[in-house]
Amino acid sequence: VWTFASLGASVACFLTARRLAGQERTAWTLFGLAAGPWFVGQLVWDYLELFAGELTPFPALSDLFYMLLAPLIAAGVWVYTARVPTIAMSIKPLADYGILAVAVLLGCLVVFFDVAQDPEISLLYKTVAFGYPVLFMSAFVFCLVLMLRAPRSTAVLATLTLGVQAFANTVYARQVLERGYEAGSVIDVLWVLAWLPLYAGTLL
Repeated sequence: VWTFASLGASVACFLTARRLAGQERTAWTLFGLAAGPWFVGQLVWDYLELFAGELTPFPALSDLFYMLLAPLIAAGVWVYTARVPTIAMSIKPLADYGILAVAVLLGCLVVFFDVAQDPEISLLYKTVAFGYPVLFMSAFVFCLVLMLRAPRSTAVLATLTLGVQAFANTVYARQVLERGYEAGSVIDVLWVLAWLPLYAGTLL
């Protein structure tokens, strides 16, 4: 289900982009590109779990593709809400995103401090686990600010998709650090439901 949900979202976004022009076309193309890597990550997971009969390790190649979703949706929302993109406007959002990422990282260090102290967990493992809430939460807050400045329906729906993903991936990071995640948990449902707002946006 995860695989087809992300594939369908990517195709729907690209089809929507084809019938639009200008900034709207660019934004929907970025949304399609955001769903695409998630789909590729799912293919990696599917191969390991369903065909190779192996438990997907953490971190894995699929994590890289999953993480690409956050900055690409954030870029799409920025393009959609920007009036006239300029070089100055391009640099400022990047700086804002960086500040938010640092703030979220500090927050994660506080919230996950207890499990992050486990000496048996490698630095790479911790870095990738922290990467999920840092990337997704900072991207979500970034989009939330943009959406409040220019509350257009597509920006709201894309931000909602990112918000559900941010919550699910933060919970996932906690479970991964506690070595407690198993496929079939509640957050798996959230990963599927997260695409619904984006699907809704393609119908507007």
